[in-house]
Amino acid sequence: EVITLLTDRAGVLWVGTDRGLVRWHQGVSRRYTTQDGLAGEKLVSLFEDRDGVLWIATRSGLSRLENGRLTSYTTRDGLPHEIVQNVAQAHDGTLWIATNGGLTRLRQGRFSTLTMKDGLASDLVLSVHVDRGGVVWAGTFAGLHRVDANGRITRYSVADGLSHNLVTEIVEDE
Repeated sequence: EVITLLTDRAGVLWVGTDRGLVRWHQGVSRRYTTQDGLAGEKLVSLFEDRDGVLWIATRSGLSRLENGRLTSYTTRDGLPHEIVQNVAQAHDGTLWIATNGGLTRLRQGRFSTLTMKDGLASDLVLSVHVDRGGVVWAGTFAGLHRVDANGRITRYSVADGLSHNLVTEIVEDE
């Protein structure tokens, strides 16, 4: 089953499935699985960062594919939960990772996580987006959250005009 698709800047099509990752380019395909170092074979989403590194969100952790080499991260490495929903990148290069255990930052090789203790209404973060102004937005079952440059969290919910508190995708308009 195909879960997600991404075409990278080199024109390579990446297909995230429930049985691993497939690279498709010029009629040739290559499949990546846990045997190749993928964190898990049930993929959730794909993200290409500004350096061309492919980040693979799975139900078993986060993987990074750079120059054909996979590196995977799990709770043993600092992720708060094995299920990773998606990834976004801030202007300073920081990766923001939506997980089932909070909103996680990967900065200079170290993970840190914002949770309900920090002001999120739910630790189950379904989506993350960094807008043009550098503001981080996180969608949860309990509303939309804005994280400013100082780490302050503001929550928006149906009480603020949202049609529903469930926010599964965040897209910035033109």
